[in-house]
Amino acid sequence: MNNIMCINDLQPSDYIAIIQIGVSLLVGIATFFVYFRIANISNKNNRFSKLNDDLNRLVDFTIKYPYFDDEEYIKDYVGHLSSSNEDLKLAALRYEAFAVMNFNFIADLYSYYKGNQEKMGEIYDYKQIIISHKSYWNYRVIEKKEGGYESIENFVNKIISS
Repeated sequence: MNNIMCINDLQPSDYIAIIQIGVSLLVGIATFFVYFRIANISNKNNRFSKLNDDLNRLVDFTIKYPYFDDEEYIKDYVGHLSSSNEDLKLAALRYEAFAVMNFNFIADLYSYYKGNQEKMGEIYDYKQIIISHKSYWNYRVIEKKEGGYESIENFVNKIISS
């Protein structure tokens, strides 16, 4: 009355069933990995597309507001923040928003390329932008200790101090 089946008792149809189960498991596992690989590629493409869109916005703003690239204006913008002249104050606030967009873009670029500065430089002259907007960085991030750039703070500070 022993109901235990031995390998010798298996029929050819049993072997086929075992093979089918094994193949089904392998296909399921492969599908799982392919799905996540495709999702990862899609996510990377979406992130790159966002970088391109953000870069286009930055270019549009510099065309619309050329003083964003004026080194003399940028050096003095902090003084304009407390100006009684509403136009100067508005321009300074607008510039700050632009500087935030630049540093956010640099943070996204840094994250996308995992800090690979060579690849980052192929997309954007981030060093020149960081140096150009160091007045904003020094005032808001260093002096006022405003956060949000922890992922690139050492990176940016190193470029500014070099």
